[in-house]
Amino acid sequence: MIHITNLYKKFGNKAVIRGIDLSVKDGETVAVIGPSGSGKTTLLRCLNCLEHADEGELVIDDFFVSLKKHSGRDTLTVRRKTAMVFQQYNLFRNMTALENVELGLRVAQKKKQNQAEQEAKSALVRVGLEEYFERYPSELSGGQQQRVGIARAMALNPRIILFDEPTSALDPEWVGEVLAVIKQLADQGQTMLIVSHEMNFVRKIAGHVVFIDEGLVVEEGTPEDIFVHPRKERTIHFLKTVTDDWIYKI
Repeated sequence: MIHITNLYKKFGNKAVIRGIDLSVKDGETVAVIGPSGSGKTTLLRCLNCLEHADEGELVIDDFFVSLKKHSGRDTLTVRRKTAMVFQQYNLFRNMTALENVELGLRVAQKKKQNQAEQEAKSALVRVGLEEYFERYPSELSGGQQQRVGIARAMALNPRIILFDEPTSALDPEWVGEVLAVIKQLADQGQTMLIVSHEMNFVRKIAGHVVFIDEGLVVEEGTPEDIFVHPRKERTIHFLKTVTDDWIYKI
């Protein structure tokens, strides 16, 4: 179980997150939705210790960390329990797909070369890239690069995978292949926290949906609660804006 409590984050004088509590159960897929600038990416970056929060606490299993004052050792422990898939792939351009996936296994988990290579290959096979081990990022499509990013996260065997708008940088023709891999992970019981603007996909894959706006949780619940029977006017307005076929049901 992962718990985030009382998360606050400012950039200058602007409060980006203003007191968020969030929980993710083992094997659950939680989706965070909301307008641009609502604090979704900052939430993930604080959770993965890529940002220092102004306030907030994180508990993963029995491990507690202050998101305001985490030490280098705290950060390393959090990173060993989490893995993040970024919008822009963040692959090393001078490394092959296999080397990109191997790197975290050798550096963060201190695995020997042979073991890291076998586990990296297994992860790439799981995302359908068994023929692309030796390809460099420049030789891969956007969808393939993002699948390498997902394989890199999977290979670390994390407690939770964090997805930050994983399809936002993709051409439309590559979106489906990435979403299919994420759905496969959900079906296999991988714990995930996903920030996404793909509303139809969120409805199908998530067990719990959190709608945030202006750094606050406006409403949360099952996909049916949020997409079919929302209670808040702000949620209704957002869904009307982003979903062409959305119909509010009483």
